[in-house]
Amino acid sequence: MEEVISFTDILTPEQNFFICQLLRTTNGWEIAYDQRGEDCNVINDPTYPGVLEGKFCYTSDSGFVQRTYDYNKPVRNEEFYIELNGLAKLVMKICIKRAKQNGYHHNAPKLHRIFWNYYSSASHGSLHKDVPEEDTSYTSIVYYLNSTGTGHGTKVILPGDGEYFYESKEGNAIMFPSNTLHGGTGAPHHKQRWCLNVMFESDFKRVSVD
Repeated sequence: MEEVISFTDILTPEQNFFICQLLRTTNGWEIAYDQRGEDCNVINDPTYPGVLEGKFCYTSDSGFVQRTYDYNKPVRNEEFYIELNGLAKLVMKICIKRAKQNGYHHNAPKLHRIFWNYYSSASHGSLHKDVPEEDTSYTSIVYYLNSTGTGHGTKVILPGDGEYFYESKEGNAIMFPSNTLHGGTGAPHHKQRWCLNVMFESDFKRVSVD
């Protein structure tokens, strides 16, 4: 997989509202950061301000993250985690099905992590890669839980193909190789931005049609 695939209308407005309400009323939020080193690479970019410190990149406000599933940590059995992870897996299942309809073939996906992100109007992520560049075995999905208008969403940079920007529009999702350079923006003034990030291991390839 060497491109970004976009999808619309993944979950219903009722499901998106339910998720946002659930996320608003739960504990477990952590200050977000973009990691570099063995796990990720953060790239210096003047439009994505941040200070590299050790293996992390801190911005003035990187938003918050809720980690409900991580492959190398014990599975949480609280109802909150079960509900959120079930909906995240549904998003992944629908996106994979849509990708297959678009001509992509894949082996059985192996879930790697489920993160939920919250951004305020002051938040700004850093351009980064979810895995090292040489690792081509992972795919990432960003799913937008609410709409925040023009200029707010995810910037993706494809080698040799330029920059793309995907607005945070409720129900939309993008799928791309996890070693692709990307970064999120904050929300407009007096608003919040909510999104889901799923990463899974799978060999996605476009099927050639002769």
